[in-house]
Amino acid sequence: MPIWTTTPIEQTPELQLATWRVFEVESERWEGKTRHFVGYNLTEREGRVSSKIETFDKDTNKGITESGRVYELVGEPGSGSSDGMYTFNRWCKINKITKVEDVTDSL
Repeated sequence: MPIWTTTPIEQTPELQLATWRVFEVESERWEGKTRHFVGYNLTEREGRVSSKIETFDKDTNKGITESGRVYELVGEPGSGSSDGMYTFNRWCKINKITKVEDVTDSL
């Protein structure tokens, strides 16, 4: 569930994410663990949490999420942007996240 309305995928099929991290979460709302990109969306200048990561290509540094959007990870992982982490914390509350693990290094 988004915190605010994001642009339709047809309008923004791909975006760049800086000071990014990858978090694996568990929720009361769905079964199993899911992984999500979290960082600063350079394309639309906002904090962003992706939908569930479906695929990731280490060679291109691009991942495709459940929504079909392509995330290009720019630069090295960061400590998480303040906007991105604020968005992630709000997203966790809304989605009743019960467990969070930073799995950035596993990429």
